[in-house]
This record gives sequence, structure tokens and C-alpha cells, in this order.
Amino acid sequence: MMDNYDVDGVHMDYIRYDSEDVCFCQRCRSGFKTEVGIDPIEIGKTAEFDVYSERGRNRKHPAWAKWIEWRAGWITKFVEELSELTKSNGKELSAAVFMEYPECIVYQGQDWGDWGERGLVDYVFPMTYTNSTLMVKRRTRNHVAQVKGGCHVWEGLGKSSSRSNLSTQTLIEQVEAALGEAAEGIVIFHYASLTDEDLAALSQL
Repeated sequence: MMDNYDVDGVHMDYIRYDSEDVCFCQRCRSGFKTEVGIDPIEIGKTAEFDVYSERGRNRKHPAWAKWIEWRAGWITKFVEELSELTKSNGKELSAAVFMEYPECIVYQGQDWGDWGERGLVDYVFPMTYTNSTLMVKRRTRNHVAQVKGGCHVWEGLGKSSSRSNLSTQTLIEQVEAALGEAAEGIVIFHYASLTDEDLAALSQL
């Protein structure tokens, strides 16, 4: 794509696991056991509470933190490789990331604060999809504080998503709230949901 088209950069969407329930395939289990000495399935079997007894969810187990770091490391490894590729071609790299940081390291294996601090990505777009403008303010403040180095934070707002459905007024309020908390830009999900009224209001900002 970079060879054949005059693109400014590459964007990573869904650069994460679906949840903390993955990945427990045989390859990951054997790889972790080789490095750490325990099958991640076994981490959950010694849990004190049934709610944490499935798979590797026993957070009191001494190997639990290693498992979280290990599985997140594979996502980061992909980002490292793509970052090297884009930079060698003079292109920028961005990522849509979960708004719940650092919790998303545990659940999605997505340590985007580390990516930004190390300069692996040029932009992060935290997906702050919510109907609450107050949450946008609080989350944006946290996102900006988490990112070090030259990485830029453009707050992602959900005009229409599984978590949000914004009126024009609320959309504008959220844009102003995010920019007021030092986000350098805004990304709106998704374009097809924007009305003529939305676009007219956004053009006045």
C-alpha cells in the first residue's frame, strides 16, 4: 500500500485481543509454559473465588502478572514491526485504542501508553464512546497525561456506536470538552452517522 499509493500514514484498528479470555490456544499456552514454567490455564485453577477460577484469571497467582505482560507483548511486537516499516517509508502510524487505560493492558493486551512513550505510534485515538460529556472530560485528561514523548492524542468520540448515540448539541459539547482538556484533535465515529446539522455545527468550531 505504501509503495503503490501516496498515503500519509497507516492506521491500526482493532489492534488488540477481544477480551481477557484470549488467547489460550495451544501455541500460546505452550509458549508461555516454556518461558515461565506454567500453563496459563493452571493459573486459574488455584483461585480462591469461583468467579476467577476460569483460565488465567487468578490475579493472586504469582504468575498472573507475567501472563498479562506476556500476552500484551505479542500485540506490542506487531506494533513495533509495523512502526519500523512505516518509519522506514517516511509514513506516520496511528492507532484506535481503548479508553480504559491502563485497564486495557489486562483485558485487551493493549499497552498504548507504552507505544506512545517509545515513539512507536505518532497518534493515538482513544475510543471514548459515551453519552456522558463529563466522562469525556475525565477520560481525555487521563489520556493526555498517559502519553509521553511526541505522540499526539486525538480523542475519539462516538456519534453513533454500541455505547453512545449523540445529538448535535451533545456532540459539540463533547468536542469542546475534549479540546478543553488538551486533546490535539478529534476523531468521530462514524462518518456515515453524521447529519448535515452535525457537519454545519462542527464547521463553526
